[in-house]
Amino acid sequence: ALVMEIRSASAANGGRCTLRRRGLDDDDARALAAFLAAENENGDADAALVGLDVSENAITRYGFIALAEAMKTNDTLRSVNVAGNVDADGDAARTFAGRVAVNHLVSSEARGGGGGEKKDALKSVSDRGLGDAGAIEVANLLAIPCATTRAMTHLGVHHNGIGDLGAVALAEAFARGGAPLEEIAAYSNAIGPKGAAAIAKRLPSTTKALDLGGNALGDDGCVAIARVVRTHPNLVELHVDHNGVGEAGAKALLDAMKSRESDDDAPGPAGGIQRLWLHGNDGISDETLREAYAVAARNAAAADEGVCEVVERENARTLREKEDAAANAAAATTTAAATPTTTT
Repeated sequence: ALVMEIRSASAANGGRCTLRRRGLDDDDARALAAFLAAENENGDADAALVGLDVSENAITRYGFIALAEAMKTNDTLRSVNVAGNVDADGDAARTFAGRVAVNHLVSSEARGGGGGEKKDALKSVSDRGLGDAGAIEVANLLAIPCATTRAMTHLGVHHNGIGDLGAVALAEAFARGGAPLEEIAAYSNAIGPKGAAAIAKRLPSTTKALDLGGNALGDDGCVAIARVVRTHPNLVELHVDHNGVGEAGAKALLDAMKSRESDDDAPGPAGGIQRLWLHGNDGISDETLREAYAVAARNAAAADEGVCEVVERENARTLREKEDAAANAAAATTTAAATPTTTT
């Protein structure tokens, strides 16, 4: 009966089905897993299930293990909501979410082959509850040199609860897979110094913008980022706002920016960083902030990119509130659009 309901709802709602608050347990999850595992054998891509909401049920890690296993043979499901289940924050649920995210990345829609734009690519796997386990699944894809990775120029993994373990996996994948990433958005996660160091060490040479705002880099993480700022051939935009960075980390970044600015033989854009987000770090002195923004502004002017955006300390809280409100509104809109009325 559950499978029949899924098929009916999927056909009526463009490949999407919601089973929210249905009291589903692990037995139901196993039945759903069997359906997902066999989905590729149906042969009708137009009738395939692409979006599934099983939020606020009673599925435990055992049900999520079955669902994650099913995704090994399913390449059609591209979005899933598991929030509110018993083990929704466990590794099994996050592995399931990660494998679904991989399907989305592989789809021509995510790569832009179906008319997708940069802004869509940057939202590609954001707000999916990936955690470290899900990020590792995404990293497994990125580590493979293939058509998908060769076409991937923008990656968004923000708002996912990713820590150092997931960040290190992603960084190592950047090096192995060779995706020509121009922009990486990994803000509002839980990335610390170790993850920041890994990303800095393996940042693709093609990357122009790196957003690590709202993590937990601290001084050590900022020092690691400073090293790549000093030598990277194309990095012109950097977000390290709201990261617990103090004067030591900011000074290291400022020194790196000054060194890059004065190095006439450095490859890539003259001067290096042109757009800098360093606000929300209360341990940085106003003088250091002004100097860092001044370097970025000079670089931007030299490149005819306008003036670097400067956020005064007293306005940082208001800006952060606006950023959070915008992110929450976007997430709510996405959830509403992906949650049709169930056909019963």
